[in-house]
Amino acid sequence: MYRTAYQSGPSLDVFGPTGTKPCRLWNVSGNVSRSYDKQANGLAVNLSGHSAKMSFPKTKAGLHLTQRYAVFQLKLSPDKQFSMELAITTKDNTSTRRRLTISSSFKSRKFAPLTAQIPLNVQSVMEAVGWVSLCIDLKGVVDMAWAGGGGFRSLESISLGADCKLRKIFTLRDDPSEADVSLPAQLDFPASMDKVPKLLMLSGGEDDGEAGGGGGEEARDSGAPEAGGA
Repeated sequence: MYRTAYQSGPSLDVFGPTGTKPCRLWNVSGNVSRSYDKQANGLAVNLSGHSAKMSFPKTKAGLHLTQRYAVFQLKLSPDKQFSMELAITTKDNTSTRRRLTISSSFKSRKFAPLTAQIPLNVQSVMEAVGWVSLCIDLKGVVDMAWAGGGGFRSLESISLGADCKLRKIFTLRDDPSEADVSLPAQLDFPASMDKVPKLLMLSGGEDDGEAGGGGGEEARDSGAPEAGGA
């Protein structure tokens, strides 16, 4: 889908909740809606209930997103489950999609030749505001989970499972946790938010995804749309 898109710049906007039908390119099931979120001062897509799911793209054609960092602006709840699955290709075999699943229900990491599971401890990183920028270092995760795969090549599909609110998805060329890297205004959270959402880095560290945000899961403060159905 993005094979011919320019991806050598600092960022690529993948999804936002504005427009007439922002989820038209997604497969959507269960209780998925769009509403105004007061904390984020804008629209968000809401996935509620265990059957709610969104998958992108709708067709078998892959996304072909090649930038190293994938960022998901999410509102999570410490007392509800959340899961995400990413289909990734590596440089050794561009036709085989490996599956990375990140979930608050996992207790430990598990790696297999074609699959990887990483826990996300929502309670350890959430504060009252509820919003985070979950940034996945795709190269770091691939190097950790599939060391013999030749390295990260592309992100081909995205699936989100309840419960969460989704504001934006975008990719970045550079590490957003670095002090000299700033997000474009159209991608960042509004400066008017009472509390700055955390930037949660998920990379290839030994303690990735473990409780407390040690090692590869690192919480930092991040830098400073039309009503209707999803």
